Amino acid sequence: MPMFKILPILILPIFLTACADDAPEPATPGGGVATADVEDKAPFKRPPHVVFFLIDTLRADRLSSYGYDRPVSPVVDAVAKEGARFANATAQSSWTMPSTASLFLGRHLRGEIAGVPKESPSIPREFKRGGYVTAGFVINPLISNPENGFGTWFDSYLAEGNVGQIASWINDHKDQETFTYIHWVDPHAPYAPNKVWHNYVGTEPNIPASEREYYKQVRLEAGLEIDEQVIKKFERDWNGYDDDVASFDRRFNSLIRALRQMEILEDTLIVITADHGEALWDHKEFIVREGMDQPKTVSDVLMVGHGNQLYQELVHTPIIFYGPGVPSGVVIDGPVQNIDVFPTLLELCDLALPEGLTGRSLVPQMIDPNSVTDGFGFSVTRFVSSLQTADGFKLIVPTPAGEEIGLETELYDLKTDPVERNNIAKNHPEIVAASLAKITELLETGLESDWKKFDNSEANQAAMEALGYLEGSEAVPLGVEAEENQ
Repeated sequence: MPMFKILPILILPIFLTACADDAPEPATPGGGVATADVEDKAPFKRPPHVVFFLIDTLRADRLSSYGYDRPVSPVVDAVAKEGARFANATAQSSWTMPSTASLFLGRHLRGEIAGVPKESPSIPREFKRGGYVTAGFVINPLISNPENGFGTWFDSYLAEGNVGQIASWINDHKDQETFTYIHWVDPHAPYAPNKVWHNYVGTEPNIPASEREYYKQVRLEAGLEIDEQVIKKFERDWNGYDDDVASFDRRFNSLIRALRQMEILEDTLIVITADHGEALWDHKEFIVREGMDQPKTVSDVLMVGHGNQLYQELVHTPIIFYGPGVPSGVVIDGPVQNIDVFPTLLELCDLALPEGLTGRSLVPQMIDPNSVTDGFGFSVTRFVSSLQTADGFKLIVPTPAGEEIGLETELYDLKTDPVERNNIAKNHPEIVAASLAKITELLETGLESDWKKFDNSEANQAAMEALGYLEGSEAVPLGVEAEENQ
């Protein structure tokens, strides 16, 4: 049973717009209920509706509620303010397939798992078994591909993400208990493909002076000349990514509006997270691009995209809960993980917890943000593994594949070096040893998968090409973005 009783339902203070193509009004104060003594509240009742938003490629640090200085996400920020926001969450990998699988299964990874086994406990399986009608609306072709198992336990699973379709399905089933999974890809490359509107593309970018100095430093170290066109590309990518985040916020706004019109918003548990973040020229790329013996510009040296590395821009994700059973205005600063979402949802919805999960419920931290002192964040790719500790250190170590290409051990103090530029591994061997022991323990018990099945799938290879993951391919607009770009 859940560990606490429900707070009064909050009335979300958002002035919602008439349609998805109008920018949302900023949230205004009022209408919320401050956190109070939970013992004085009504008995717990599980929420009849759950809407789970997974936003592909969304960096936590590019949401205003997570400290970004542009107002790109006013509606999400309002939800975060009225709910529980986890400020220091870590994804279990830096690209979609393994990270989403890990989140669905509530377990750490040993390698880059290539799907969700049908027999394993998973978020949709437990909701379906618990009596909820389940639906998934998924734009990412890797997650919508039936071969990969993500849709196995959904009653309805569509490779679509249109707000109208989602709202229609929820409305058709609003007299039943519903679990709706929404996988949108707005922030995924290509950045700001939508021709209908741009808020930031073409405007002065807000790239910090420290980042511009870093570009210069990398350029000089590589012996490269100044290339103003490359800097303009960096600026457009920066602005375009912000437009994509704003695009997600607009869609989110439209669905919140629809839930209110159905008169079920106050009965709906809302969850927002991301599968991973995105590198926007923040660190050096360690994979040499095919056919490139020597870099020609600084863009050949720095990384854009995701999938290989595990720096914060790639694995720091938002986790926000709002609705029945969630205290208002709570911020939890300690490290948590995406795999913790699974058991948290089950506890909030009074569903049985299956055996074998390595994620843990975040409900105790919603009640007392300081109740957990041993939290950590673990991630893995084929080249590196990483561990963020409760005291703010982060170790990145090469896997055997990483050692083959010459990667070295890295240690950062995120309290003083949040952008991970000062490697202090040689100065703190004791921290390296302790963190490496924990990484080894987690790898030994993590999930792994047979990649031959993935590599032999024509649908997966086509999806990888559409997402820009294959050498020589470029990402194309997907789903609603593709429709709006016509």
